[in-house]
Amino acid sequence: DKIPLDVAICDPHGKYLYVNPKAVKDPTLRSFLIGKTDFEYFEALGRDMSIPKVRKAKFELAKKLNGLVAWYDEIKDAQGKVHHILRNWYPVCDDKGKLKFMIGFGTDLTDQEVLRKDLLVQTELVKKYKKATEEGTILSITDARFISIFLCSTMTDMYKLLEMVHQHSC
Repeated sequence: DKIPLDVAICDPHGKYLYVNPKAVKDPTLRSFLIGKTDFEYFEALGRDMSIPKVRKAKFELAKKLNGLVAWYDEIKDAQGKVHHILRNWYPVCDDKGKLKFMIGFGTDLTDQEVLRKDLLVQTELVKKYKKATEEGTILSITDARFISIFLCSTMTDMYKLLEMVHQHSC
């Protein structure tokens, strides 16, 4: 239960047999999920039904390929914050090749996605600055301040991320 990934185990029909606390934090909701499919779970929560459709398609693909299938989910939490999750299905078969169960696991890449988007913005600003310098034009005071503030906040976030990765790898 202390694995730092979302982990779930489903039967061959996609009904949940196990879900760890990292995947579903609320113990009541986690208990409710056992024996249900993603369709039943998302319907009960009143959430976007396109997500279970994608998950089911990936589940079926992992069964067909008898191998790991990975994809990205973008999910809004109850507060409306978008989370970027790397999801995986991994089939476990018996010695005759029949599916016994499917292991689902994932990790939240939201912080990395925010940094990636910030880096894209930073890259565009640097290009704009470089072009202005080459043309001999002047950036507006607002642009110059934004670049300075942005670079400082991005570097601070990057150092925090690197520190966090270092702590977890030691």
